[in-house]
Amino acid sequence: KTKIKAHFKFNYILYIIGYIFGFFNFILFFSNIGAAADSEPQGALKEAIDKHFTDFSSFKEAFKMVVQNRCQPGWVWLGLLADGRLKSPKQ
Repeated sequence: KTKIKAHFKFNYILYIIGYIFGFFNFILFFSNIGAAADSEPQGALKEAIDKHFTDFSSFKEAFKMVVQNRCQPGWVWLGLLADGRLKSPKQ
């Protein structure tokens, strides 16, 4: 019985943590990206996308493939590596 209670508490904590991270992803998306979703990036981000993906439409296609190949719903992040390359998970 104690193991079941501990297992339940652990799963409940993971469930809450998942909601917290989802909330921060939501806030990050809509405060930075959502309002200007139809516009192309500018400045250093545009230069990095053009360098790594050739152009913005190629980036969107590559990112779309990463999203579609996920086995579960969720978020896909774009990261900046130490050498200046852009990378998303499973890319």
